[in-house]
Amino acid sequence: MPTLWRRGRILKLDLKSIEGGFTPSKEKKFSEAKKGMVASAFPDATKAGVKILQRGGNAVDAACATALALGVCEPQASGIGGQSMAILHINGKSIAIDGSSRSPSLAHSSKYSKKRSRLVGYRATTIPSTLAVIGFLHERYGRLEWP
Repeated sequence: MPTLWRRGRILKLDLKSIEGGFTPSKEKKFSEAKKGMVASAFPDATKAGVKILQRGGNAVDAACATALALGVCEPQASGIGGQSMAILHINGKSIAIDGSSRSPSLAHSSKYSKKRSRLVGYRATTIPSTLAVIGFLHERYGRLEWP
């Protein structure tokens, strides 16, 4: 059984108990391409990115489509309620997009009366950044028009 560390606590995960579970793809695992390639954890999300490339989109367009499709395929890991980062290499220059989540502006230490209130409930969450990062990437670096 996998073990994760989170805030100093150990979480035991029983992957068999997750409804639906994970079934490995039986599709071909290796591909070749001359002009572009898309890879993701789910074939349907990969196909979304490939379709964007086939329509004349660039790598950023394909990455945005793939990320949004992954939000449907695996919302618990890649959903729109999370945070996202991106590293691009364009014209010999590396660009980092930091989509680290932040706490709301009114969430400061005086608002937390108990230690536990920082770990559970609405005060324990941050502002999601995934859609903002995808939107920024597409607007700034994408080629195709947003549907």
